[in-house]
Amino acid sequence: MTGLLYLGSIRLSNFRSFGPDAHVPLTPGPGITVVVGANGLGKTSLIEAVEWALTGTVRRLADSVGGGPQAVREAVETALTRHGQDPRSHSVTLEFSDGPLIRRGAGHVPDQGSIAIQLKAPAWRHEVRDLASYLAMTHILSQSAAMRLTARSGAERWEALSQPVGLERIDRVLDNLGMGSKNRLTRRVGALTDELRQATERLDWFRALRVRVGEKAAAIAGHEVLSPGRIVEAAMACLTEIDALTGTRTQTTPALTPTEALSRLHEGLLLAARILERQTLDVGAAQRALDEFHANDAQSREAATALEVATAMAETAGTAMRAAEERAYAANTRLETLRGELATRIGLRDRLYAQRQGRQDLRNVEEEFRRWQAHAEEIAAALTAARQEEEPLRASHVAAMDARSALADLERERDALRQLAEAERRWRDELPALDKDRMALRALAPQHAREKERVAALTATCEEAERQRRTAQDAAQRLTADVEERARLVAELALHLHPDDRECPVCKTILAPGDLIERAQRVVADSDPRVRAAAADVAAYSNQAAALADELRAAGDALAALDRQAQDLARRIAEREEAEAWLRRHSLSAGRPVEELTGWLSSRLDAVAAAMAGHDARWRELDGEGTLSQRLATLAATIARLGERRDAVRQDGEAIARHRDALRGRLDADGELSGLDDGGIEAAIGEAQTGIATVEGAIAGADREATDDWRSLQQARAAQEMAERALEVARESSEALGRTRQIILRQWYATGMTGHPSREGVATLEDRVAASEQTIRALQHRHSDLSEHHRHWLDNKSLREEQAAVQSMVTEEQAESEDDCERRLLERTERLECMRTAWETTRSLVGTLERRIQARHDAFGQQAIAPLQRRVKAFDLAWSAFPELQLQLSVNRTRGVRTLGATIHEQEAAMILSEGQAGVKSLSYLLSASTAYPWCRWRSLLLDDPLQYNDLVHKTAFLDVLRTLIAEQGYQVIMSTHDLEEARFISRKCRNADIPIRVCRLLSPDVNGVQFQMS
Repeated sequence: MTGLLYLGSIRLSNFRSFGPDAHVPLTPGPGITVVVGANGLGKTSLIEAVEWALTGTVRRLADSVGGGPQAVREAVETALTRHGQDPRSHSVTLEFSDGPLIRRGAGHVPDQGSIAIQLKAPAWRHEVRDLASYLAMTHILSQSAAMRLTARSGAERWEALSQPVGLERIDRVLDNLGMGSKNRLTRRVGALTDELRQATERLDWFRALRVRVGEKAAAIAGHEVLSPGRIVEAAMACLTEIDALTGTRTQTTPALTPTEALSRLHEGLLLAARILERQTLDVGAAQRALDEFHANDAQSREAATALEVATAMAETAGTAMRAAEERAYAANTRLETLRGELATRIGLRDRLYAQRQGRQDLRNVEEEFRRWQAHAEEIAAALTAARQEEEPLRASHVAAMDARSALADLERERDALRQLAEAERRWRDELPALDKDRMALRALAPQHAREKERVAALTATCEEAERQRRTAQDAAQRLTADVEERARLVAELALHLHPDDRECPVCKTILAPGDLIERAQRVVADSDPRVRAAAADVAAYSNQAAALADELRAAGDALAALDRQAQDLARRIAEREEAEAWLRRHSLSAGRPVEELTGWLSSRLDAVAAAMAGHDARWRELDGEGTLSQRLATLAATIARLGERRDAVRQDGEAIARHRDALRGRLDADGELSGLDDGGIEAAIGEAQTGIATVEGAIAGADREATDDWRSLQQARAAQEMAERALEVARESSEALGRTRQIILRQWYATGMTGHPSREGVATLEDRVAASEQTIRALQHRHSDLSEHHRHWLDNKSLREEQAAVQSMVTEEQAESEDDCERRLLERTERLECMRTAWETTRSLVGTLERRIQARHDAFGQQAIAPLQRRVKAFDLAWSAFPELQLQLSVNRTRGVRTLGATIHEQEAAMILSEGQAGVKSLSYLLSASTAYPWCRWRSLLLDDPLQYNDLVHKTAFLDVLRTLIAEQGYQVIMSTHDLEEARFISRKCRNADIPIRVCRLLSPDVNGVQFQMS
């Protein structure tokens, strides 16, 4: 099947809002079908019916359902059946211009592979594995915000893009070559490592066993050994002696083996040694307790004498302290009484001083107030005289300023009239040159348009030639690198292959013996003729691009010369037209047209000159010398200074009055002293001074007596404290000696002694410990002899067992001798080491191959999205309302997972764009992917309300883009809108461009589902 494919009709049965027999006819060719209707009638359902018929799912519904794949399919199928109808009774049939009908539902399940083959373009080399992903990227624009490009994750965007650009197959190869092969090789290396470790351990164990057998055989030769029974009897006899010595019972049950008997004997000896050590310690403790007991007796007698002396001293000190406290209290009471009397006399003296000083301050303030009143009257008189002189001067100054202002206005009018006259003269002189420049610019326009069209055509041709050259050059470089890399890697891999190897370490294919290495050598030797053909294509494209570039530069130079000439003419015309416009504006403001301006300007200039002469004479009459303003300013400054001085003097007077009133208030507040005259105040001050001196003398004497009494009291208290401390120390010493005596007796009894400590008891204990030590030493020597006999007997037994183990190993390895057995074990270890090294080398080569393919894959991913990036930018510039927000696409890889980044100004696009902007960007991406990856014979766009975020200007621009796609590339567009006026606007735009258009208007539903009309 070749040629383009078009959808001819859609038949729906109980699908969503449509009835059991809904038939939507379409034009099977390039054009637009607009589905219009209110919300909820089925615009989206019609587009999703096409998606479901082709893919078996509706991605908008599937993404909103949780659970496993089976649960998602069942939920989607349930949602697609019209309400009130039998479950799964819905179906959709698509009729294309070429190929069989595609029917899904009501028991019909078409083969996805057959549908993909029917839709796939013959020139598309990649296999269409996931039809839903292909259609979602290049055909279908959902109204759902979650389905937009910016709302999807980077991994989801990459999954949708990787199949159409051919990267999905490389991902599968990398998956097979990556973790799968490496895991298999790693498991094989691990198994060989375990086998090598076990073989090494077996060899080391055999060598060590042979050494132990030789050593034991040499050690046992020439020794007499007791039997196990005799060893047991001797050990039990020693235990009996230990029980008698320690007073314990260690032989609860008879011993059955020499090992058990010797172990019990060893434990008994340890017990006896501990008991002997304890007895030795008891001897030392008893001797120390005896010495401490004698010392304690002497110290107790001395402590009793000290206690009696301290008790007598404490009683004497207490009596002396009580007498001193009584004297000190009486002296302190008399001193406090005198101090109170002194404070009263000092307070009276201070009040008298304050009364005398306040009366003097009041007299000074009243004198200052009288001087202030005189100064304020002088300032008021000067201010009145200055104001009377200012009034006539100010009237003359106002008249002079009026004359000066009128003169200035006339001067400005005269200058403006002169400027207008000069502009009118220049305009009449330049009228012929302006007409000549306009004629030259009109003659230049057709030639400039032709050169511009020629440059645009050459530019497009050069860009296409350069794109073809770069494409051919990139393909040649990739082909050359791939051939060289494949040959080198296969050559390295062939060095590690054995003629008997059958499994390929890369793809795990099983081949015949010898076939694997033969294929590897053939790949290394073969060359690829495609490299030479690619180099020839690059040379041809380079020559063509160079010739076109020379032609484009010549055309560009000619166009630049025309641009400069046109810009120079336009600049001169604009300057002259601007001057003419200025002249006409000012002539109209003067009330005369330009043609009558010359005579009017002459008469008006004469009138202005006469008026200026009159106002100048008036101004010179009033202020010819120019001193009037200066005199008025000087007088005003004088008045301002006098006013400031008047205000300052007034504030000073108010402050003086407040001070005077405050002094009078303080003097009147002391009613007791206010009735005295100045002489009475002075006499009272003298009496107060005399009384203060008398009281201060009495206080000094009382203070000395109190100091002496308190010093005596402190001495008495110190003596009492010393006596009490001495008594307490004597008591504590006596009690401590008593406690020490009890501790010494407990230590004596703890050693096993009875009665009071004595030297005879210590000597008896020392003799008993010496006898026990001699007996234990003899038993330890006996235990050593029995253990030596038992060790020799055990060596004989283990020697026989180990010799049998050596012979068993020789038999197991099928060796002729022990040396032959050791040689066989060593050869096995070396063989396993070589095998492990070979498999590790193979794993390293596979990892290197994977990393290099990974790097090439990343570079190819960036190249693969380049056409998509260019088209996204072109569509944004063609119709988007915000082309400055350029969407940048990039292929990224994080921890082995690839993602397709969509950023704007280096930030995630979803963080920058609004809902409307995100919808427009998704539409640009769909158009770009559809034109960049022509995988399908059915060039169609299924757009669900694509213009909902655009105004009329940008709707028109978008429709112009659609008309170009339909007219030049044969697109079939099915789009929906809820606005009937918008549908009519689209119809007019298409009819004007001779684009076939049909309108499907959805009407209100009835019992048979939603109704519609085709026009």
